Amino acid sequence: MNKTNIIIAIAALVSVSCAQKAEPEMRLGRLDVSVNSEPEITVSTKAGEYNGYNVAIFSSEDQQQGETVKYSAFEPVILPYGTYYVTAESCTTTEAETITEVSKGKMRLAGKSDNITLNAENWNASASVHCTVANSCVTAIFDESVNTYLTDWNVKVYTNATSTKYTSASPLDITDGKTYWVNVRTQITYIFTAKFPLTSKDIKVEKTIDLDAAKKLELTFKVESDSGILGGIGVSVTKTLAEVYKTLAIDPYNPEIKPIDPYNPEIK
Repeated sequence: MNKTNIIIAIAALVSVSCAQKAEPEMRLGRLDVSVNSEPEITVSTKAGEYNGYNVAIFSSEDQQQGETVKYSAFEPVILPYGTYYVTAESCTTTEAETITEVSKGKMRLAGKSDNITLNAENWNASASVHCTVANSCVTAIFDESVNTYLTDWNVKVYTNATSTKYTSASPLDITDGKTYWVNVRTQITYIFTAKFPLTSKDIKVEKTIDLDAAKKLELTFKVESDSGILGGIGVSVTKTLAEVYKTLAIDPYNPEIKPIDPYNPEIK
């Protein structure tokens, strides 16, 4: 496995004594943290692979200790004895869903360490943040029969994730063949709408399906028709995991390398 360690040194504050009033002694501790990911998604061998990750330290009460910083700019943080955990992410949830002409969002890797307690017996501890894919890519494919029998067709997608901008009130418009990265939790809803010109009938197909992170969701739409009569809308749902990893050709988080869109290889 290709791992690059991020070392976070955490020491404790020195106690302050007052001549007129004695303060409780604040003990010292140090925490080392490494960040790593699955080999399939660790596609770069450069030493600075994790430099662009956001790193943050929290108390066990979920209170952040200091500011979120890039690993490359990280400075040791001083903390008293206590219980802490560390988070790391390749990009924010907002950045993961930021659509551009080429990238249409990007894969987000994120992780959280186990709780680590600093005390007299464990003043020099270590924690590991294991980062995995935290979002999912979605694409829609329209069979030629959709163009043949329907007009004004459209697919919208939204999820139940609190971190997504694609809600039922503001869903994502899916274009044929293009892939979008979407923050998900456990469910995603797709809505297919169109018009059947022969009868001026409005068509609508809506369904909510389970979808965890680290999936590639492919929706294929096909019109079922007999002698020009609309029989129904067939929707094929494919959820895979391997393709999400294998199609990532280069490290999209290394600024030294220009990212490519693995779903649109003709784009240079």
